[in-house]
Amino acid sequence: MVEQSRRPLMVAVPDHTGTLRVVYLFGRDERQIGLDGSSVSWLADIHDSDVRLEFNGGGALAFAEALGPTGRPLEHSPREALRRVLRSASEVGFRVMLGFEPEFFVIRRGRAGEVRPVDRLGYFSLPPREVERVLLEIARVAEGLGLRVVKFHHEVAPGQYEIVPAGGDPMEVCDSVVALRALVRREFEAAGMGATFMPKPFSGVNGSGMHLHLS
Repeated sequence: MVEQSRRPLMVAVPDHTGTLRVVYLFGRDERQIGLDGSSVSWLADIHDSDVRLEFNGGGALAFAEALGPTGRPLEHSPREALRRVLRSASEVGFRVMLGFEPEFFVIRRGRAGEVRPVDRLGYFSLPPREVERVLLEIARVAEGLGLRVVKFHHEVAPGQYEIVPAGGDPMEVCDSVVALRALVRREFEAAGMGATFMPKPFSGVNGSGMHLHLS
């Protein structure tokens, strides 16, 4: 077990597909790290691969800015794209606040190898104990990473659930959603199940969405 003082800082940057790219850092005094940007297709090509991640490491998880050789944020970085939208809104007098409600299916394989929902329950049903344990563990781990889960509950379709991070600042909320989706998949996989955020993995039942609250 890693000693408390040696627990790493997880430095994360979301890519253009919503996948979290991470590095575990033990040097807590650092605020920038370099990487080969050409190894991540959306970051840089082989001729312009000197990319640095800049971050503030106050907790267990830090979201990083992807900086190019000039020290400026990469224009095609998802976080920089969002920042441009927020600047445009601010210029016409708007202060944007966001909230998301991601839905997903908890799945497992049947005896014949088919993928099926983990339960046959419906809206606001009491989850099976094995699912409840994982959801509570997700909320616990998320809190340790500085991500606040407001609620989770069973949705309309069999095996369908919703987990809601706290709303607020758009950048913080979007970072939280990307991290929470990765955490949901990882924890259910570790428990011998699976989780998918696909919009329509099963026919004949409600699909999954992600309600957006914008103010």
